[in-house]
Amino acid sequence: MNFAKFAVFVGLALGATGFFSCSIPKPECTVGQTGYLGGLSGNDYLAFATRYVVDQNPQSCPVIQGEIVGFQSYHPATGDGTNRDFSKTSIAIRPQNLGELTWAMEDWGVTGAVVNPNGLGDFTAPDPDSSDFCQVPTVSAQEVNVPEILDPITTTVACTADLECQEATVACEVGPDDPDCVGGEKVAAVFGPNANCAPAGELNVCNVACADDTECADVPNVPGPVCREGSCVSLVIAATDLKYEWKDVQFYVTAAALGTQVSANVTITLNGCAATYKAVGMWPAVDCSGFTIEATDTTPEIVVTPESMCNPEADALNGRPFGSGINPDFGPVKCDTGFAVVPSVDQYYTNFIYGYPLSVPRCALAADEIPALEGFGPATTE
Repeated sequence: MNFAKFAVFVGLALGATGFFSCSIPKPECTVGQTGYLGGLSGNDYLAFATRYVVDQNPQSCPVIQGEIVGFQSYHPATGDGTNRDFSKTSIAIRPQNLGELTWAMEDWGVTGAVVNPNGLGDFTAPDPDSSDFCQVPTVSAQEVNVPEILDPITTTVACTADLECQEATVACEVGPDDPDCVGGEKVAAVFGPNANCAPAGELNVCNVACADDTECADVPNVPGPVCREGSCVSLVIAATDLKYEWKDVQFYVTAAALGTQVSANVTITLNGCAATYKAVGMWPAVDCSGFTIEATDTTPEIVVTPESMCNPEADALNGRPFGSGINPDFGPVKCDTGFAVVPSVDQYYTNFIYGYPLSVPRCALAADEIPALEGFGPATTE
C-alpha cells in the first residue's frame, strides 16, 4: 500500500472511530432560573416547588411543609471586580417566606434588626459529577427579623343626631369645636355627653377605645384588630424572626433536565424554634388549585381537577389549553396541599394586599430523593 492510500485509510479509520465514539458533552452546572410564569391560575412561578420533610424537630416547632424557593445561578466577579469569573459558578437562594416578609417591611417603611433574605453558595465544580449532580456544600445563613407592624384603625360611625354619638363607645376625630377633640386632632377620649354629630348625618372618623384585645375582636371591617395603648389598631404583621440555614444542596443537571430538580438539608428557625428538614424541589412551581368552568347553553360544566393541573400535556377540551410546563420525564408528581407561607405573611396578603392568602397547593415531586424520573403519571391529592 502506497503512502497516499495508507493516509486515506488511516484518515477514514480515525474518522469512523471518532464518529462512533462521539458523545454529548455535559452541560455546565446551572439551576432553573427564577421568574414569573403566570399560567392558568396566575400563580405559577419559574421557581422551585419545594417540599420540606421533617428530619429533626426536638422542640415540636410548627412544621413548615413546603413553599416556593427561588434559586439563581451566576458567575461571581473576579478578584478585582472588573469582570466575571467564568471558571466558577455560584448560586443565590431566597425562600418565598423571607422575600414576602422583606417586601412587607418595604411597603410599610419599617426596618428589622436583621434583613438578609438571600443565601449565597458556590458549586464545588463548574460541571456535574459522575452522577450528574452539581454540589453546593455550604450556603450563607439567611434571616429576616420583622418588628410588629401596626396601622391605626380608621373606621366610621354614621349618625343622624347627637344621641347616636353619645351612645357610641369610640374615641373620635371630629370638628375642632367638639370638646372631645383638641385642635381637630385625635384624642384618647371616648364619646360622652358632649359628643356631637357635626354636621348631622355625616360620618365621623374614629378609633375604637379598648382595654384588651377582646374588646377589639368585634370591631367591624378591621383586619386583625389588637389593643395597643388603649386603642384598637390593625395588626399588619406580627413580630416574626425567621432564619434559614441550608447545606448539602445538590442539583440534578443533564441535557434533559438543566438543574430543575434539587435536594438539600435546611434548618428553619421560626421565632426561636428550630427544626431540620430534607428539602426536595422541582421547577417550575405550578399552582394546582383546580377550578370549574360553569356550563352555558351550549357547553357542559368542565371541572379541572388539581391532578390535571400538574399534567405536562395540554387538554383544551377539558379546560387546559396548555400543559403545566413540568418536564414530562419527572415523576411521580402530586398536587401537594401542604405548601404555605408563615401565618403572618398569609394574614398580610389576605387583609391588606390581595384579599386572599398566598398559600395555595403546588405540583411537587412525591419522591423524597432525586432524581425522580419515573415519568409523569396520575397524581394524588393530599
